[in-house]
Amino acid sequence: MKKSLNLNRSIIKILNEEREKGVLQAEMENKLKFSRSYISESLKNLERGGKIIVKSVSKRMRRIWLADYFPGIAENQVRIGILRSSEYTLHLSALMKILEEQGKTVIVRVYENTSLLLRDLDSSILEIIMAPFYPSLLHSLIYGNPIIAPVASGGSAIISKGSERICYVSETSTMAKLAQLYVSRREGIELVSLGSMEKNIKAFLSSGGLITLWEPYLTRIVSEHEVKKEAGYEEILGRVPCCVITFNNLYYKSNLQLARDISEMEPDIKDIENPDNIYLARISNILGFTQDIIADSIKSYSFFKRYSRFPDDSKEIGIYLTENQRSKIFPLS
Repeated sequence: MKKSLNLNRSIIKILNEEREKGVLQAEMENKLKFSRSYISESLKNLERGGKIIVKSVSKRMRRIWLADYFPGIAENQVRIGILRSSEYTLHLSALMKILEEQGKTVIVRVYENTSLLLRDLDSSILEIIMAPFYPSLLHSLIYGNPIIAPVASGGSAIISKGSERICYVSETSTMAKLAQLYVSRREGIELVSLGSMEKNIKAFLSSGGLITLWEPYLTRIVSEHEVKKEAGYEEILGRVPCCVITFNNLYYKSNLQLARDISEMEPDIKDIENPDNIYLARISNILGFTQDIIADSIKSYSFFKRYSRFPDDSKEIGIYLTENQRSKIFPLS
């Protein structure tokens, strides 16, 4: 039993390192110090358990992937990528419910970096993402992955502590747009990103300055530290959504009804207080924030009720779109 567990761990470790590239079975056998037949049996067990996906690439060669990183659509699973934000809680809980009622295994991966999140969508190792609006829009213009629905506006702000010479901001996100517009109205403020929200927060708390924060980081920092709110999201960007839900293009084409169901959602904040909502605890664990912090932080968002209210006018979003581009990027509008 112990020998079998060790072999399974070794197989998963190798596949986890290779991500979407996968590993040929012959290469796997060369890397492991077990008999070929024993490795083959372990692979069969892992495949039956849904841990790995195996595909024949020729008559005598098979390639193996960890199910999380299979570069294609698998019938029994859906992989959703999100940033570490409470904004997605209502949509994510509804989406998990729909998919699990269909018998799907839902895998939710949390990212600290928007660029990596968008890369994995385009690499087909994510079917759905919930990500900041502006980088999602630019990505869709290039790669053609359709934006299915807006999530919310609000839910973030610029706060200060002491000096205002530096403004810490997350990379390639709607927060960057927020910070750029804020700084453009003032002089002598330098935009700085340290690569992750946690690193930005640590520098801000130790050295002071300005920082753009989204929820639930905003609720946590305001409740724990003496800071001043300088500007809210909607004061600067109005009702433009912070984040949107985007489908991988291939997944969208084969799951039009799911896309429509999401686009017609009407999120209700009261759902987060519903004791029957079994997904809140799971999402709290996924995000790494307490349920109370998540519940409080959600109150600062203005949720879009239907896709038809999506502000896709070029003047409003600040990026010119042709009619052809608009119809491809927002196919359900």
